[in-house]
Amino acid sequence: VPARPRARARTAPSVAGGSNPAANAVLAKAPDSRRQRVLAAMMLALLAAALWWFGGAESRGPRLLGSLGGAPGSTTAAAPATVVGGIGRFARPRAGRPQPLT
Repeated sequence: VPARPRARARTAPSVAGGSNPAANAVLAKAPDSRRQRVLAAMMLALLAAALWWFGGAESRGPRLLGSLGGAPGSTTAAAPATVVGGIGRFARPRAGRPQPLT
């Protein structure tokens, strides 16, 4: 009858260079399952997909900033009939140079 190979005695994993048995016991009892690893990988993939999705979105131009905003829906910049000075509610048609502050 052939002899069976002996099974190795199982030992608790130890930290390299660690001589603290309490730390080794905490590491040995840490829960780790395949389900947790798969869930963590899925969450990481979801985060990467969200960053890719929102990072690839085209940034919109400024709005409501006077001449910088432009009219919504217009693709060509038409020259204004009169010169408009000021921003926002202070935008007024200007006919000449402003009055000096004296």
